[in-house]
Amino acid sequence: MFLIIHFTYALTNILIFFIGKDTMSTNATYMAIAVLLLLYSFTFANANIASTSEMMALATPGNKVIAMAFCGSFYYTGQGLSRLMSSLILGCGILAPEWHVGSVVFCHYQTLFLIYSISIAFAAMLLTIVPAVFPKGKYSYDVQ
Repeated sequence: MFLIIHFTYALTNILIFFIGKDTMSTNATYMAIAVLLLLYSFTFANANIASTSEMMALATPGNKVIAMAFCGSFYYTGQGLSRLMSSLILGCGILAPEWHVGSVVFCHYQTLFLIYSISIAFAAMLLTIVPAVFPKGKYSYDVQ
């Protein structure tokens, strides 16, 4: 499931990267963005369910609440830092306002989606250390 989630995230980000104001008509652009955001939200929900079940499986049976709080603090710290970094990159003007590949024009927002897609592909390579992908023992998926 984690591999499918990462592939879907990368695919969605790269497709959003290729949607620009000159790519399609306005209504088609809105529809494409709506479908991609729906797919992205569905993938996000699946990722939350998969990561929560993995956290529950890896936590020791008598200490699940503290383990979940510990994992949640890392999850939300990473989420906050990614939002902070995106805001800093856009606010500081580090990215070019627009750049061209042939006749196609890309803006700095689209560049962020390209960076996200590349980062997710890199993170997918790190899934080899996640026990859900390659189990190293027997884990208890009991919610108790």
